[in-house]
Amino acid sequence: MTELQPPRSGTIYIESYKGTGDFTALYRVDFEMHNWIFQHVEVVVGDSQYAIIGRDILNHFDLRLNGIDGKLEFLRGPQSQVVV
Repeated sequence: MTELQPPRSGTIYIESYKGTGDFTALYRVDFEMHNWIFQHVEVVVGDSQYAIIGRDILNHFDLRLNGIDGKLEFLRGPQSQVVV
């Protein structure tokens, strides 16, 4: 994230599942997921290479878990994209 140098948009208090918490910076970014672009999304930077997608993004999709094929489908309108 430091390579991108996104604009800082504020501060938020977050807690871990263990109940410990702290204030951390919020940044505003444009986010693309399978050819769908979400502009001005606020993100929290963590220590991991992984990200957690929040309700502000997930509310735009119909998510379908296909356990037999081991796939998670993100459906939106007439298009669909598959993430393994």
